[in-house]
Amino acid sequence: METLSSLVEELGSTKVVESITSTYLDLLDERVESVRQAWPDPFEVANAAHLLRGASAIVGATDLAAATAEIESAGRSGNLVNEALLDRLDHLASCTADMLERALEQLGDPP
Repeated sequence: METLSSLVEELGSTKVVESITSTYLDLLDERVESVRQAWPDPFEVANAAHLLRGASAIVGATDLAAATAEIESAGRSGNLVNEALLDRLDHLASCTADMLERALEQLGDPP
């Protein structure tokens, strides 16, 4: 994944990027579940989505970051009428985990 490679260049350490990404993956299910559990409280949903959005953006999970931004915005506006957003969140989180696990494997491979 290009974003992880860019992070390695920026931070100057593969180990740091591996640590950040591994921590993200370790917490991903918990963060997604916190959004689900917060539903339908708009304030709690917005806060939980905000945490996941920021972390997702850092590791380059742009689709998941966009979905959580949409959920965060719906929470902030008090407009939590579309529970299908949660199913989309689950799907994107699963895809993101697969993608990042593959990217981590590639980081460890010599060029």
